[in-house]
Amino acid sequence: MPTLEENRFWDQYEWPQDGDEWTDQAVFCRIPYSIWKQDIVDALIVPCVAGSSTVVEVAVGHGRWTPFLARRARRYIGVDFNPSCVRFCRRRFGHLGNVDFQTTNGRTLSLVPSGSVQFVWSFDSFVHIEPDIAGGYMAEFARILSPGGQCSIHHPGRPSPEQRARGGRSELSDELFARMASAHGLRVLSQIDSWGVGKRSNTKLFADSISTVEKPC
Repeated sequence: MPTLEENRFWDQYEWPQDGDEWTDQAVFCRIPYSIWKQDIVDALIVPCVAGSSTVVEVAVGHGRWTPFLARRARRYIGVDFNPSCVRFCRRRFGHLGNVDFQTTNGRTLSLVPSGSVQFVWSFDSFVHIEPDIAGGYMAEFARILSPGGQCSIHHPGRPSPEQRARGGRSELSDELFARMASAHGLRVLSQIDSWGVGKRSNTKLFADSISTVEKPC
């Protein structure tokens, strides 16, 4: 897997469709990408983001999910390790009054006050993050979430060796993610790989999962 510094690659990536070029999961599901993406929003974002929420997105990229999060939240904070992504999102979403984009060190969320966040979201990032860094982020999630706050994270589930190699997946897994969450006082609410009408949408191409955890009240 790439090291943290090697992930600076995304500063040189061309982002031809601002993240919406990654349609392989939808192709695997045999449904249009627009339906697959909206199913994620309906199942995992809408129920978790209220009008009073402060939301943090980790590894925002070019803002693939920003509109769906920001339009529902009181305040949206998008963070990324790559400065070019942060600069782009500041331009792209500069017309929105409730958004803020910040560059991080790729390990912590020190710019976010403790207990100030109701929802954390990350998709297509933790699948490439090794357990040592993921564990550090879990500690940060526990710190920044308010009681009752939740986070939903897309990460490797139980990939075969071939799926892990083909998808560039890290050594993170369902079981390890759950153990990390528990170690930091977070409760696992669900770990899913399919959702939507008739479970038509999924992350089974690389055997990924989306875990939702909660900070107990």
